[in-house]
Amino acid sequence: MFAQYTRQDSLRGSITSGRDWWNVTRYDISVTPDHASKSIRGSNTIRFRWLRPSPTAGYMQIDLQQPLIIDSVIYKNRSLKFKR
Repeated sequence: MFAQYTRQDSLRGSITSGRDWWNVTRYDISVTPDHASKSIRGSNTIRFRWLRPSPTAGYMQIDLQQPLIIDSVIYKNRSLKFKR
């Protein structure tokens, strides 16, 4: 039997100027569970293709549902500023 997909499984919101200039080509995800604290740690490397120059001067919108937290963003070995 196949799972029923819900809105929770879907991208939310519309395609904005922070999303429309790039396209994901690959996600490399690493997850480490901590059973004692009932938490997980992980990382996600996003490989993407530029569709055209960013109209928003380098702004890239990445959606992440609560309770997941971004603690750093690195591009070309440089730490970048980000906001939630």
